[in-house]
Amino acid sequence: MLTVGSRGDVEPVLALGSDLRSRGHDVVIATHERFRTAIEDRGVGFRILPGDPTAALETTDAHRLIRTGPSLVRVIRRFARLLLPWFDELTVAAPAAVDDAELILYSPLASVGWHLGEAMGVPSALLSLQPFQPTGEWSAVTMGGKDLGPPLNLLTHLVSQQLTWQPLRRKVQSWRQDDLGLGPLPFLGPYSVLDHERHPQLLGVSPAVVPPPPDWPPHVHVTGYWFLDPPSDWVPPDEVAAFLAEGPEPPLFVGFGSMTGVEDVAEQICRTALSLGYRIVTTAGATPNNSVLPVESIPHSWLFPRMAGVVHHGGAGTTAAVLRAGVPSLVIPMFADQPFWARRVTFLGAGTTIPFREVDHESVGMALGNLEAYRGRAGEVASIIAGEDGNRTAADIIERSWLTGFGS
Repeated sequence: MLTVGSRGDVEPVLALGSDLRSRGHDVVIATHERFRTAIEDRGVGFRILPGDPTAALETTDAHRLIRTGPSLVRVIRRFARLLLPWFDELTVAAPAAVDDAELILYSPLASVGWHLGEAMGVPSALLSLQPFQPTGEWSAVTMGGKDLGPPLNLLTHLVSQQLTWQPLRRKVQSWRQDDLGLGPLPFLGPYSVLDHERHPQLLGVSPAVVPPPPDWPPHVHVTGYWFLDPPSDWVPPDEVAAFLAEGPEPPLFVGFGSMTGVEDVAEQICRTALSLGYRIVTTAGATPNNSVLPVESIPHSWLFPRMAGVVHHGGAGTTAAVLRAGVPSLVIPMFADQPFWARRVTFLGAGTTIPFREVDHESVGMALGNLEAYRGRAGEVASIIAGEDGNRTAADIIERSWLTGFGS
């Protein structure tokens, strides 16, 4: 299993890997060094891939990227600027990580896994947390998934593919031919080849949140979320348990995951929430006081059900955890897939959203003042998700496909 990125990218893959290991498979996850302990503590093998996503997000280019908003061209162009230097390191490290693999499962940013599978003659499949398969039902994820009508929706996906592929095209073609001994891909990229091969895609999202559109091929599987729960003996830090027990009402959570350079916005949101009488648990670096408890990392599956609501950035993993918890949310999306998930939360009626650039005291105050109105629908969505088992569904598909041949 090859995956790169932040905690929200790696934990779902570890959840699925843990399920596969419990079925007797020899599972190895190749990712960044910072996740070694979490992976090995689950009894899953670890191999290292280059890069430190946290350090990368501290750069000036990353701060510009975070504040881009739902712009198809700007997001991908700025993202490519961060990705290109790292791609060469990945192509050096990844072959050693999979040298004895019989099956390669890879995330979108680790798509070298598909090329390596082809070179090794072993099957591979894409593990995705975002719906990248083109459709006429909604526009590209990086445009927020807004509906522009089927022809334009489909066009945005095709444009997104080319904006992603063309900056990497020369590097990928050279690596395939010079290092892997493979033939060149079409000028427009691997997409037609993947469709022709019926290359499996497993989308770790609830079908209640992203219903599979009718124009998706059958090799795209929407499995349900891949949740990683804390060990059964996990207990919260004493200060967290005490803070939750102090007030007559549950506190509000404010956090933006791995997003950096947004402390000013977090502080503003916390000030507004305090003015409305909320107590706050936050990972966003707000100033602590009797009503504000900063924390570093608390399992969302434990924390969120104990909150009055959640203010978050709309990352795929955080959104999944909030919807599972059944609490209302205020989404402040910044870039990449975050506007898409904000739109899905709003469509489901499980919360509301404010674009990052429109955050101010008035807009946040109005949204938080109305947050309770979304609790009923949030609970209904959570009940649907509780009836799903994405880990099991995905593992079943992998075993069935592995035994009978991927794409069959």
